[in-house]
Amino acid sequence: MSHTPRCKLVDYLEELNDDEFEKFKMHLEDYPVEKGYKPIRRSKTEKAAHIEIARYMIEAFDDAKALKMTVSILDGINKKDLAARIQKEMLECM
Repeated sequence: MSHTPRCKLVDYLEELNDDEFEKFKMHLEDYPVEKGYKPIRRSKTEKAAHIEIARYMIEAFDDAKALKMTVSILDGINKKDLAARIQKEMLECM
């Protein structure tokens, strides 16, 4: 099993149930991006699976930014336990 940021991101997203994943995608579409980045549009996320969402996030943002966004969005959809675990794993990798 690969431990690339994209693979880890897929693993995290797969822990969400269907409703949580739909909420995650909605928050991703509305996520305020920094100058120089482009938001991920609904046309891409609407029917996208976990793997595709991870790919879009890594392509649109760098690895660290995608993981930080994931933590922020998970906090926003009340998945604080998963968000905290990701933060802990990010710190361990540094």
